[in-house]
Order: sequence, then C-alpha cells, then structure tokens
Amino acid sequence: MTMKNKPTAHDNIKIRDFDLVPDGGIGGAVSPIEVLAAMTGPQTDFSAFDELMRRFSDEDAYDPRRDDGTFPLSRLDDALQLIIFGSYKGGGGKSTACMAFIERLMRAGRYPVVIEADPVQKEVGETFKNDKKLRVLELPLANREGMEKLAMIMARRLPLVVVNAPGGLTEPFERFGGALRLALKTYEYRFTMFWLLNSQDQVVESLNAFWEAMPSASVHPIVNLKESENHKLSDFRDYIDHEIRKRVEKQGRTLVMPFGPMAIMNQMAKRHIPFGTLCHDDAYDILAKAELHTWLTSMWKEFDRVIDFEARVS
Repeated sequence: MTMKNKPTAHDNIKIRDFDLVPDGGIGGAVSPIEVLAAMTGPQTDFSAFDELMRRFSDEDAYDPRRDDGTFPLSRLDDALQLIIFGSYKGGGGKSTACMAFIERLMRAGRYPVVIEADPVQKEVGETFKNDKKLRVLELPLANREGMEKLAMIMARRLPLVVVNAPGGLTEPFERFGGALRLALKTYEYRFTMFWLLNSQDQVVESLNAFWEAMPSASVHPIVNLKESENHKLSDFRDYIDHEIRKRVEKQGRTLVMPFGPMAIMNQMAKRHIPFGTLCHDDAYDILAKAELHTWLTSMWKEFDRVIDFEARVS
C-alpha cells in the first residue's frame, strides 16, 4: 500500500514569503520571479533565475551597438555631404578621429575637400596637404567671415566636404550659423556632425547647445576612451544617463574611439603621416605597428556603423 506523506508547514511556503522588498501588504507581495514565470510560462532548473539576472544586468549596462541592426546607414552618393568634426575643447581626439575618417573615405575611393579650420592643432591639414587626390584648404570658422566662406564653398556644390573644426565650436554656430543654415537648405547638403566627448559634463551641455543652434544636423557623438580616468565606457555616465543620448540614438549612433598605442599615434602629429602609412613604417617595431593597425581598423568599423562607404549609384 502506498503511503501518502502528511502535509507539513513547509508545504504552504510561497516564493513571495522570501520577497525582501515587498510591494504590497504582508502575504500580498509578488516576487519578480513569480512575475517572470507568469509572463514566460513554466521554466525548469535555473532558467528563470538566469533570465532575471540578465534583465537586471541589462538595466545597468549600456551597449551603444545594441540596435545597430535596425539603424539605416547613410549613403555618400545620394546627397551633397558636409561632414564636420567638432568638440567642446581642443585635445579631445577630434583631429585623430577626423584623420581616421578621411583615411576611411580614401580607402573606399572617395576623395573629399578637406577644410582645416583649427587654428591651433592643424594636424589634419598638414597631414593631407600634399596628397594630390585631395583638396586641402585652411579656413578659420570662429567668426562670421569664416562661416560665410564655408557657405560660398558649398555654393560650388562640391559633393563631399570634410571639416576639422576648432575646439569650442558651439559659440560660432550660435552667433554666426545663419549663413551655414541658409546654405544647407539652399544647396541641399546633408549635414553630419561627429562630436567628440570626454567624461566631463560640460561636453554634454556643449553638444546640446550645438544641436539647438544647428537642428538639421545628424549627430553622432564619439566617446573617446582615452579621455577618461579608467578608459572605460562606464566612465561616461554624464552622457549615458543624459536625456540627449536618447535623442541622439533616435537619429544616430554613439561611436566609441578605442584606446590606442599613444607612442606611435603621437608621431602622426609630429611627422604629419597618415595612420595607414605609419602602420607600415619600418621605423617602428612590428608590435607597435600591429597595435596601431588594430586601433585604426576598429575606428573604421565605428564609422561603418553609420555610413555605407561602399554604396554607389547604380
């Protein structure tokens, strides 16, 4: 004869009895695991627990690439292009990012007009001025005259213009951006801004001020890991937790500039040699060149997240 076990006090224990932070009265609390089970159906082993922990982790983690699969890439041949690299201050990696971008364009067989607008750090202009496939101009943008000259260049309907802007470009856009706004509309240029971020909250506010002055711009912030204490994305909470990030990622992407081999990268500024050339320079050891190549290809992949460089009009 089969013996039936007598019920014990333990048989009446519910998961909610172990809810450490009840969201109702005594005995009325519902644990997250019970809610999860109701949503997903019965689960075995630790699957419910693992799913719950994953959700908790997702709430704290920020992945700028999470929705890349649904982001529509911009093309370079379906509109005239004005692409500017700007920042809140100098020395934040703006020129470095701009040079990597120009090299990515050239790798795809595209040769822009390059405007060196930074009166202090002229690495971009100095590096590419002798390349016969490019046209390199020096044009300060810190005043009304500079903005008007940029508008005059756009009046020539040049297909691809890349500008290395001076640090602290917000004020000129606010004060003298009228001519540029008119040129963008009149000549139907697509305006893309890559804005370099460090981990200071002022940089986020400067991005907000720029966007108010130039609301038609497609904005892609670039988080420069070198410009933070631990060289980690989590150092940039002022941006990650700011409302402007949500606005950015409705129309663009947050790019990440990896931390690179500074010893060899600094030679670009001293010798005015493109990164791609430095990767094959026998003056440096093979390890340093390999590290630079890894950094450069990683940076190119970040730009590939927002632009289809290879697309051509059929």
